[in-house]
Amino acid sequence: MHGENAESLREDWGSVLFVDLRNFTNLLEFYGAQKLEEVLDEMFVDFRRVVESYGGSVDKLVGDGMIAVFRDDRERVGGEGSGTRRENLTNKLV
Repeated sequence: MHGENAESLREDWGSVLFVDLRNFTNLLEFYGAQKLEEVLDEMFVDFRRVVESYGGSVDKLVGDGMIAVFRDDRERVGGEGSGTRRENLTNKLV
């Protein structure tokens, strides 16, 4: 890649977790937009807390979904790779 953004890019290993709320349309019809927005806000606060407790960071919140990133930094987390942390987190969120 060439250009001014090429210097800011780096190669790294890690995991990405995509979370999407199932049956969003049905929930919207049942709760209404305002109530569902409150529920989503609370849910994303909880998700962010759990993701960060496993060493990840929330990259994006998109509608009823979330993208979280876990960098593979085994030395910092005592030998546990990002894939293991992602799997443990997924079990906690389900």
